[in-house]
Amino acid sequence: MANAAALVTILSVLSPLAGLFLEISLAWKFGASGTVDAFRTAYLLIGFGTQLFVGFLLPHIIVPVISRYRADGNEGVGWRVALTFGQTLTFAALLFAAWVLAYPAPLNHLLAPGLRGASLAQSLSLMRLFALAVAIVLWCGVVTGILHVHQIFVLPLVSQLICNLSIAAGVVLCAGRGTAGIVIGSSFGFGIMFLLHVYALVRIARQTGIPLLSTFRPAPVADVAAVFLRSVPLLVLAFAGMAGTAILTSAVSRLSTGSLAIFGYASKLQMVVLFGSGSLATVIFPALSGALARREEQIFSQLATRGVRMVLLLTVPLTGLAYVLREPLVHIVFDRGALSPTDLAMVAHLFAILLLQAPASALSFLLLKVFFARGDTRSPAVFHLLVPVALYLMMPAAIGRFGGSGILVALDFVSWLVTLSLLLYATARYRIIEWRPLGRFCVMLAIFSAVLALPAVGVHHLFELLGPPRFLLNVAELAAAAGLTAPLAFFASRALSLAEAREIENFLIWRFRWQDRFSHLGGFSKC
Repeated sequence: MANAAALVTILSVLSPLAGLFLEISLAWKFGASGTVDAFRTAYLLIGFGTQLFVGFLLPHIIVPVISRYRADGNEGVGWRVALTFGQTLTFAALLFAAWVLAYPAPLNHLLAPGLRGASLAQSLSLMRLFALAVAIVLWCGVVTGILHVHQIFVLPLVSQLICNLSIAAGVVLCAGRGTAGIVIGSSFGFGIMFLLHVYALVRIARQTGIPLLSTFRPAPVADVAAVFLRSVPLLVLAFAGMAGTAILTSAVSRLSTGSLAIFGYASKLQMVVLFGSGSLATVIFPALSGALARREEQIFSQLATRGVRMVLLLTVPLTGLAYVLREPLVHIVFDRGALSPTDLAMVAHLFAILLLQAPASALSFLLLKVFFARGDTRSPAVFHLLVPVALYLMMPAAIGRFGGSGILVALDFVSWLVTLSLLLYATARYRIIEWRPLGRFCVMLAIFSAVLALPAVGVHHLFELLGPPRFLLNVAELAAAAGLTAPLAFFASRALSLAEAREIENFLIWRFRWQDRFSHLGGFSKC
């Protein structure tokens, strides 16, 4: 599992880096303009499709279903049920695409009522394209569930990487033609994504001996109906998340032109903190499902507990470091092209606010895996219904108190409210956490994070004395901060007895076989 997590983490770094390259391309060619506002609005369809089908519905329905059939020796039947379920959803997605192709304006007004003029026209055009791509995302979500059952996590991330690079290449090569580059890059990227998932499905069918064509025959109605009934809470959960996103986007779109672009740039930088925890949650889900399928409750609780502690270790210290070093990070990524110094300052400010809810987002994602592995989709759906309701109620007061930044302040508060509620409920119902050990761990983790952040603060103040931010100066600042914090993390984790940090270190030693590589130096392995 750790090996799979490492591979997924590597790709989870490369894929957001490709996404960051897309953001850099947009900032370089378009800056904080209405064109980027239009792209952000239209691309919400892909975000919603990914969130609904790949993030929530399909893997968390398909993985338990196929795991159950596989445990009984009937994996082929599980494929039939999953593919019939997916084909039904694909038909619904195509109907949705047809509606958007004919009437994109009502949906655009719902998501971003503040768009006007050229931005509105560009958004309507891009929405037609991305509505068709939603059907491709849905189909890939079905295949992703099958891949996860077989412990294959690479392909979805590779596909996302290719899509991001393809769109970025279109932006760079066709920047003078408005949104034409986005259209060309998106068409190529999503086409490659579809072909890769088809190839993966054919290959797994050959390896397992499952006749692929027979799995496309309709499954028994009762089995498919049972899957649909189980998916209803997940649909509620996904739509709650989409409603929350729509409320945020609608509020931002009413601000000045370019606000959606700036908020999007800040949001993408948050992946600097979240990539490792997301990988861990992805690869731990099949293990949690497998433990329950074997009725190993103790192992399930141990995996969930270690997952919570590891997610906090992977996010809290990084959040502190990213908060301290947010200005050089923003300047390294975006200080070029059409973004003005005022835009850069606003991106750094919004990034700082978003960082405050990064640990909550990571922990919430893991807790969803815990609930889904147990087949409990209703509980998280109920809790996540708080998101759009609370955002809708809090947004006016937050904007009145903090201005446009209040939109993200409200998001921070709601994220922590929902995450802590999920943690309390999961602990009370499934006994996955012992509070006293977790409390001691959180105290040690807070000390550990402060120990790492203080030298970074000193480095940042030192480099501020050297003059205004420049690219090489910002790179040197990050390098100096990393050079100080890496050895400090090594010794501080031992002094504070953070077992999870030692597990990461031991895994790295095993994974890269450092002992084998340096054994000729004599006595190294004994040390």
